[in-house]
Amino acid sequence: MRTAWIVLAEFRSAFLEVGGISVLERLLRTLDRCGLTDVYIVSPDPASSLAEISLRSGARPSLRVHVADLPSSSSPVTPASLTLVVRGDAIYDPRLLGLLASKDHEMILIDS
Repeated sequence: MRTAWIVLAEFRSAFLEVGGISVLERLLRTLDRCGLTDVYIVSPDPASSLAEISLRSGARPSLRVHVADLPSSSSPVTPASLTLVVRGDAIYDPRLLGLLASKDHEMILIDS
């Protein structure tokens, strides 16, 4: 099972609110419900991302959130051997994220 995911928060659209919750916060809550323990949010402006989200939330009690700058070639983000990278400005079907989280081998999902 994948325990760490990288969420790319490159675009302001990750912080748009849908139903009173930002798209990124909605994703974090879904990942918590899928059983993940760590999420690494990479952003070109980590300070701005930290201002927009809370690292801890009662709505996602088991999830530890880490915010970092976009990695350079000299400092790659490698939190686990099996890591999934997702965009932070999209809403995903929780069943799909749960399926991806449960796999213990390399895979790629492409949406046309």
